[in-house]
Amino acid sequence: MSVHPSVWSFRSAAPASAPARRARRAFTLVELIVVIAIVAIVVGFTLVALRSARQGSRVARCLAQVRSLQLAHLAYAADHRGFLADVGLPHGGIGFPEQSFITTLRPYFDSPAVLRSPLDESPHWPSGQGGQGVPVPGTSSAARVTSYGMNDYLSRSFSVAADFGSPIADRLARIPSPAATVMSVFMAEEGAYAGSDHPHVYQWAPPGPPGVPGGPGSALPPIQAASQLQTDAAGGKAKTWDARSNYGFADGHVGTLPFSEVYQTAEINRFDPAVAGSFGARMGG
Repeated sequence: MSVHPSVWSFRSAAPASAPARRARRAFTLVELIVVIAIVAIVVGFTLVALRSARQGSRVARCLAQVRSLQLAHLAYAADHRGFLADVGLPHGGIGFPEQSFITTLRPYFDSPAVLRSPLDESPHWPSGQGGQGVPVPGTSSAARVTSYGMNDYLSRSFSVAADFGSPIADRLARIPSPAATVMSVFMAEEGAYAGSDHPHVYQWAPPGPPGVPGGPGSALPPIQAASQLQTDAAGGKAKTWDARSNYGFADGHVGTLPFSEVYQTAEINRFDPAVAGSFGARMGG
């Protein structure tokens, strides 16, 4: 019996074509490496985006807490003939916690938790509050009790204005430009000021001719300020003019700002009520 040539050709060709089809479906080593590299890149970008989003959320939550703190300050002033709350936690030496705003403003907080920022990574929080329980430097047992502090120029007890015989801006009526004057700050997470509730702004730069970021000797203010405040709590490079943190102002508004937007020199800054109102004009903005 004879077999038609076309049938024989079909049957004999089938076994040879199957491996070829299987070879075309398989990944080569190079293709596999390329796919793995692409997946790794995508995962890397995703993780960076997630970290950025998470950080942005923490900054926003911190800003909301600063806003709550500012509203508490304003409510306190309304109930006390315009007088502001005071500070009292030390950065060495004896303090007066009973007069600090962390005590006097408590009736105006929705929750005491507003005093601890979600950005705060200080090791000096008590272990019972999720911290490491490391004592504040210079003390044997003092702990961090607030992420936030108050501009010392607005303090009745520690204002530098009193040292120069100037009126103390301890009430809203004595602040010429509340919208331009910083009230709430983020205290340094480490160092002596980690246990305090106020900085000493006058120490950041000696009085002198106005300067600009990058000019001779201009590195001093951001470095000095960073020893007292966490000027990079919201981002930017630490101890530089670009370090960003959350600030509350005496009129109640808040903002995430680079250090250069709140301080330049002893004569150009948003802390001293006597000059805060002219900050924008002197900066050309």
